[in-house]
Amino acid sequence: MLSGLKRHRAKVLTPQGVRGFAPHTRGARRMPGESYILGNVYYVYILQSKLDHKLYIGSTGNLRRRVIEHQEGRVVSTKHRRPLTLLCYEAYQEKQEAQAREKFLKSSDGKK
Repeated sequence: MLSGLKRHRAKVLTPQGVRGFAPHTRGARRMPGESYILGNVYYVYILQSKLDHKLYIGSTGNLRRRVIEHQEGRVVSTKHRRPLTLLCYEAYQEKQEAQAREKFLKSSDGKK
């Protein structure tokens, strides 16, 4: 299931929290693969319900805000499936790339 994730680098949940949330200051050390590019970043993310263990796949331009919305029950599709855990996310520079990846993961090919 979701074998397509293996082909892409995804930031994942670690015991310390979700990597990639902390903003970097100029000259700060970065994790391998993190870029110095400024500008918009679009995310594809996967949440798992602790209630029914089902997955939710979505995309957003503000991952922190969107995860909080899910956790607070402000998203109709996940409102009754809380609590949720952020399993992983991928970052893209173009909104169209993120939307295409989300569409693929929701397709039958992406679920293999």
